[in-house]
Amino acid sequence: MIEKNKLYLTLISISIFTILILNTIAGQAENPNITIKINGDGVATVYITTQISIGVTGVDLPVKPIESSIEVTASTATEWVLMGDTLYIASSANATATISYIANVTIVNGLLQLNITKPVVVRLVISPNIILLSIPNETLFYESTANETVIVFKGPATIQYTIAVPTTQTTTTAITAIPPTPTPTPTPLPTTTSVLTTSLPTTSTSATTLAKTSTPQTYQSTTTSSTIISPSYTSYTSATSIATTVTTYTTYSSYTSAIGTSSLGTSSATPAQPVSMSTILIIIIVLVVVAILVILLVRR
Repeated sequence: MIEKNKLYLTLISISIFTILILNTIAGQAENPNITIKINGDGVATVYITTQISIGVTGVDLPVKPIESSIEVTASTATEWVLMGDTLYIASSANATATISYIANVTIVNGLLQLNITKPVVVRLVISPNIILLSIPNETLFYESTANETVIVFKGPATIQYTIAVPTTQTTTTAITAIPPTPTPTPTPLPTTTSVLTTSLPTTSTSATTLAKTSTPQTYQSTTTSSTIISPSYTSYTSATSIATTVTTYTTYSSYTSAIGTSSLGTSSATPAQPVSMSTILIIIIVLVVVAILVILLVRR
């Protein structure tokens, strides 16, 4: 029992001695730059920038921290330990250290409350959807913009705030149905049937002048459909006493001549019969005999 009491006394003595050594050796950080940012979710984050010296430097934390969130960054290797509200940082050289941590915010009567316990100058930055319910007594600067609100004050102070709940607005739009525009029904155009009568002369081409009496021919056509049949051509050839005379007659299947009347459509005609071969031979023999007689008369 006596040995246990001695052990406890030894441990207590060592702890007290260690604390006395730390308070004697450690330097205190001077004029730290402190910024507290409250985001849209109500979380407060503390940022401290200060100078640390060779050995151990103590930094007073303005707000009680959540220890697991503490981060220390510096240009040299550092180690730190938290004792109460003071952070002790061991460094092998003089450097600038940045300390960041999440503040331990309490809830009082349904409101969020942030307690600054140290007499230091603090720059407070608040998001637009945070409603500030209390203002520090020693306010040094105040500015509010569309993006944030900035307050510079000196502690100690108590900050109470809440989060603004966005309201949802429902807009009802009345839509009036527009009746469809009736489509006009097209009126069919009347069918027009026209008969075209064309008068064309009969063209006769002859190598000599002949006195020819021909029986007039009558052309008659009947329209059976709207299809127009292309014209057909017929040629006739005749001979005269001395020279061969060629007469060409052109007959069109769709026209009106001086002999008869024709409409557009299918036409039929009966042409004159050509001169037979026996008649031509008789004429040639007569011409040869006449020629021989003329030659005999001339020689006498």
